[in-house]
Amino acid sequence: MLTQPTEAHTAPAAVVGDLPTFECSVSLQMRCQQVHALFASDALIPGVVVQDAQGRLRALMSRNRFLEVFSQSYRSEVYFSRPLERLLRDEFSAPLCVTADASIAAVAETALQRPRDRFNEPLAVAYPGDVYKVLEMHDLLLALARIQTHQYQQLQVALDHLVQAEKLASLGALVAGVAHEINTPIGVSLSAASHLSEQVNAFGGLLERQQIRKADLQAFVDGSREASGIILHNMERAAALVRSFKQVAADQTSETRRNFDLQQTVAEILFNLGPRFKHRSVELVQQVEPGIAMDCFPGALAQILSNLVLNALLHGFEETGSGQIEVLGSRRGQDVEITVRDNGRGIPADLLGRVFDPFFTTKRNQGGTGLGLHIVFNLVHNTLGGSIVLHSSVGQGSAFVMRVPCVAPHHGLRQDRASAVAN
Repeated sequence: MLTQPTEAHTAPAAVVGDLPTFECSVSLQMRCQQVHALFASDALIPGVVVQDAQGRLRALMSRNRFLEVFSQSYRSEVYFSRPLERLLRDEFSAPLCVTADASIAAVAETALQRPRDRFNEPLAVAYPGDVYKVLEMHDLLLALARIQTHQYQQLQVALDHLVQAEKLASLGALVAGVAHEINTPIGVSLSAASHLSEQVNAFGGLLERQQIRKADLQAFVDGSREASGIILHNMERAAALVRSFKQVAADQTSETRRNFDLQQTVAEILFNLGPRFKHRSVELVQQVEPGIAMDCFPGALAQILSNLVLNALLHGFEETGSGQIEVLGSRRGQDVEITVRDNGRGIPADLLGRVFDPFFTTKRNQGGTGLGLHIVFNLVHNTLGGSIVLHSSVGQGSAFVMRVPCVAPHHGLRQDRASAVAN
């Protein structure tokens, strides 16, 4: 029996039975010349299923293998007028037969393990009721490629969501730090304003009773000057915090490209990280060459520096440890070199090659996601069009050295991760 191939739209989770197949079966007693004529009549037939009188599968004769046998005259003379049973016994091995409900991935893995001379042979697909169809290897591999592409796309979407969550978590930590830091100048200002209000009320009482003396007036002026100075100083500090936070937050939550001064932007980024160092004996130092004009993405730079600095604080030093984290910046021709280094514990040699891998972290029990340095790697390479190298050894601290163009490309340059780590 011969029918046209069944059509199917390969869903990402499809099984073998959903793929396009040929329903082409012949009996064990059919003569070889009839099968030869069958193949000659339709060039699309990839093979035929051979069944015995009880409907059991005996063989799957691939088109290429069958025609190869009959391309040699002595073989065609031997087999041409004989039943298929003789040819199968001498020339064809047992076929690969799978059930229609088998997964595409599992079947493909089995099919790919066949000997090289049988690699491209079709497969037999068994359906209920002793029905067998022919599946081409090409269609199986195409379906597998579609599944793997869909899975990759799903993983990419999931990774994008995790990266976005990591960025928002970083921004949330920044908000918490700034909120804590801004509470101090506002609290001091509130106390000074309350004291000034009391002084004004007391001075107003003296004025109503016409009991003002020169000493009272001088005390009021001195107290007002001191209170207003305290309020002004702390409000300026709070305003600077808010202004810096607004710029860093706006940059970090957007992908806007703009011109900026590197020294000023790095100062704003580190200023907002200051609260994380308030109760630690780790000093945060900035040494960025002045006058470096950048045309790129300050949000990406903020994310990179925040992740590197906080990563150094978390992994480089114990809670009670002391040390220093430096952020250095200098011009290198048309590029700028930015280094974040610390004098902390350093990184063991066996971990150096994995630090940029997604989900790799040694602090998972402390809430680490393993995405911080992966985000850094992608932002440096793909957004800023630069490169990043890690230098570290145990007990000697770590240094992340970035080299990025002052004018970022409109399409980031992807580079080989293997060159991103150095001892």
